[in-house]
Amino acid sequence: IPQEMNDLLAWYTSEPVTINRIIEFTCKFINIHPFIDGNSRTSRLLTNLELLKLGYPPITILATDRLEYYQALDKSYYGDYEEAYDFFYSCIIESLNEYLSFAH
Repeated sequence: IPQEMNDLLAWYTSEPVTINRIIEFTCKFINIHPFIDGNSRTSRLLTNLELLKLGYPPITILATDRLEYYQALDKSYYGDYEEAYDFFYSCIIESLNEYLSFAH
């Protein structure tokens, strides 16, 4: 696990950070499963930290969306990130819309 985490961080920092890179990082982190407990919570915290660094609001993954979230993560294990992109982008758009509604 330590080598996988080192490899993940080396990969993540090897190119400029984009939303897609954040999503892939999240999926790869979950697939490494570095902790006995709290992997999903930790990955969501890291995801939100990185989104905030890019100027986006944090996202929330609702309990009602967990099945879709887990299915997207499952597909990412095999290198298919399309469902993860769709899921996270919809969360980001929802979060942006919520923030904009408060601005009006």
